Amino acid sequence: MKRHRFIPALALVAVLPMTAVAASAHFPPESVGTVEQRAYQDVRIGDPRLGAQSVDLDFHRGTGNFFAAVSWADGWSLNISTDGGATWQETYFYPSASEISMKVGGDFAWVSYASSTTPTQLRMRRFSAETGASDSIYHYQLVGNIHPATIIDVAMTSSADDNDSAVYVACIGSDNAAYFFWDDLVGTSFDSVHPPITNAEACLDITYNPDSSSGFFLFMSFEGMGWLQVWRLHFFVGWDHPLTSVVNGNNNYTAISAYQDTIVTMIEMDNTYGNGILQFVNTNSGQGGEWSAEIVYYPYSSSTPEAAGPDVSLRSPFGSMLTYQLEEGAFDGVYYRQRQGHGLGSLSNAVSINDVDSAAQEQTTVEWLGAGCGGTYGVVYLSGGDFVPYFDLVTPWAIFCDGFESGNTSAWN
Repeated sequence: MKRHRFIPALALVAVLPMTAVAASAHFPPESVGTVEQRAYQDVRIGDPRLGAQSVDLDFHRGTGNFFAAVSWADGWSLNISTDGGATWQETYFYPSASEISMKVGGDFAWVSYASSTTPTQLRMRRFSAETGASDSIYHYQLVGNIHPATIIDVAMTSSADDNDSAVYVACIGSDNAAYFFWDDLVGTSFDSVHPPITNAEACLDITYNPDSSSGFFLFMSFEGMGWLQVWRLHFFVGWDHPLTSVVNGNNNYTAISAYQDTIVTMIEMDNTYGNGILQFVNTNSGQGGEWSAEIVYYPYSSSTPEAAGPDVSLRSPFGSMLTYQLEEGAFDGVYYRQRQGHGLGSLSNAVSINDVDSAAQEQTTVEWLGAGCGGTYGVVYLSGGDFVPYFDLVTPWAIFCDGFESGNTSAWN
């Protein structure tokens, strides 16, 4: 990974374009450990494959099934869990190294990809939300062709958390432009609304903003020329650029999530003792000048580990969860922190969740995996050495979903 020039942490805070800075620093001391309430031991995805590069995680409301799309060195796979993450089955493998992204919409898991054999074409395949089987009639559809540029990063989202009517796909080209496409759930005729971006480089992420009252329904983050860039899309106004800030971590990972016009985006930040994790929070549909910065993790001495690979999910109606990885030595940890509600406020203490050594300086993935009494979070990380994806169900499913736990006597037996 390319390293960016060192900028001291205090200088970083000084250049943030915001009206308030809320520092919520947390340093997980080695002497204090928070024990996770485990539903299962961490479960391997994609056995016996090795060498995963990235993972997307999502769920289908109608069936409760989980999906994981994994990019491998020699292709990509779609995996399904029908038992709450206890076991995973691979249902499809595409044998070409690819940039991929996956999201559930309607009754399908959709995978957008650009393979090494067709690097200028953004394509889409979809899979049954009930079985994970490939839709052989749909086969693949061309989302867009950015020739002569080639595709270097892909991200997608859907409106499943809102009206569940569309899928959205973005990509970064070798020409440093960003491209954006969308279609309804027929998925055979994609329209484009490309943002006026010419400095995009890597670390693309996009998110849908459910139940928005502002009209800004989609947000995009990426690393561009050493800066975190956040763009937003309005139903009628088009693209707008509300946030630019320094990105100077080793890997420049960015992550973004939204819920009812509250937006959170995360980055790595470099400092004297290595990478920390910083997040920006906006509770007014991403309005410029109203972003607050929070320090999620900060290595405060040469003996504390540095962090990498942040991710965040605001999809739960009850609050948010963020994850990151710490390079701690023989066993590198994966941590989460939670917040009640979606805006500003205190974060919980960090909790270490991984059973298996995690790969240093790699991405973590967190996703809300349900609604109502059965809701929970899932986290995927890559193992050290062989880069195997492991799934952790952060909190167990509720035992009853019929009102029993709330005192509904008609549900008692």
